[in-house]
Amino acid sequence: ALFVLLVAAHAGFGFVRLTAPEKPAARSLNVRIVQPAVDLSEKWDASVRDRIFATLLGLSSKAPDPGHEKPQLILWPETSVPFLFTERPDALTALGDMLGDGQML
Repeated sequence: ALFVLLVAAHAGFGFVRLTAPEKPAARSLNVRIVQPAVDLSEKWDASVRDRIFATLLGLSSKAPDPGHEKPQLILWPETSVPFLFTERPDALTALGDMLGDGQML
């Protein structure tokens, strides 16, 4: 009997929780998702590294559509750049120049 009561209580709580309306978010976040569509055959080619990075910077710094604010968060693909930022201080400087106040990458 106790088992049935516990299962019923668990199922009842789950039902109530899943059917309850979601609370609205306290604030929204403007996000830009960048996808440069670089072919895998070019991805690790040293001769196109700078072009790939320039494409990412260009897409990230593109002006927002009319009536929209600049993005607060810019998302790049997991393996977006074919180098380590610790080995390219110039790339870190370019990122710093591209990002505005309050923007995150």
